[in-house]
Amino acid sequence: MNYENDLEVEALLAAHLNALLASERTDSYLKGATGEELELLHLANRLNRSLMSVEPNMEFVAALKAQFVGTDQKTLVLRWKAIPARYRLAARLGGGALTAGLALFAGRRALGRITGQRSRPEPAAAVVETTPSNLLS
Repeated sequence: MNYENDLEVEALLAAHLNALLASERTDSYLKGATGEELELLHLANRLNRSLMSVEPNMEFVAALKAQFVGTDQKTLVLRWKAIPARYRLAARLGGGALTAGLALFAGRRALGRITGQRSRPEPAAAVVETTPSNLLS
């Protein structure tokens, strides 16, 4: 069988690979292939026979994981304790000021709704000067 379409060749090679991985016989795939397809199938068979499955060393796995994933992240408490005391104090003061400001803002709005007052005063009426030139135009 001569495979003219690249998709057909890919399908043949994928089926052959699945058979190799499942340790099934692959003679049926070799019968219909010619030329380049036959060479690729023979190459896959030779690679399958020569390459062995190996379990990696646990130290290697741990080193590789540390390299790609990184070490364990510190917990939030440990990271907070590692910050110098001055910065922690500044963060506490800033957080407290922000919380107090939001509480005052929300309390003022809530009190205004309860009492029926607007949170913003009404704008003052504009005073228009009455001059002879304004009256004529």
